[in-house]
Amino acid sequence: SVSGNYSKRMPVTETLVRATDFAEQTLALDPSSADADAALGEVAGVEYRRHTAASLLTRAIALRPSFATAYQWRGNQLMGNGDLVGGLAELEHASALDPRSWVVAETRAFLLQTLGRYADSKAACQRTLEVAPTYVACLEIVAMTDLQLGEGDDARSMFARLAAARNPSAGA
Repeated sequence: SVSGNYSKRMPVTETLVRATDFAEQTLALDPSSADADAALGEVAGVEYRRHTAASLLTRAIALRPSFATAYQWRGNQLMGNGDLVGGLAELEHASALDPRSWVVAETRAFLLQTLGRYADSKAACQRTLEVAPTYVACLEIVAMTDLQLGEGDDARSMFARLAAARNPSAGA
């Protein structure tokens, strides 16, 4: 539904139209679809319709309390609205529900870094890098966190890994 956030294969505007259309079709067939409410909530958030986004994501979570992605998106919305502590609480919940999600770990790590919790930020991404050693988003976060912690050698090593992950042929 939100592939425009994760891929450049389709313009974001087109993904929003498609996500809205598919979600509305789904709701016509099943008015209690948590997935459709979450997708519409994410679209509303991207369109800066914050109250609508919050209501739809809250409804999605009420319909399916184990819906990690809805918590993640609600955390993103809160973070974007300046409620960093509230956003972190939602991302912590999403992480507890789906501890293997790379995107949740990355977003949580970014917010921890923003809050100045550098060691926690680094730890959140290092767990992801254990299973996905070339995940660029976490490589970036750990490299920047190492700089913020004054760990220059670790930062250089992480930036080298990041460069190799972004362009594997560069070192050849």
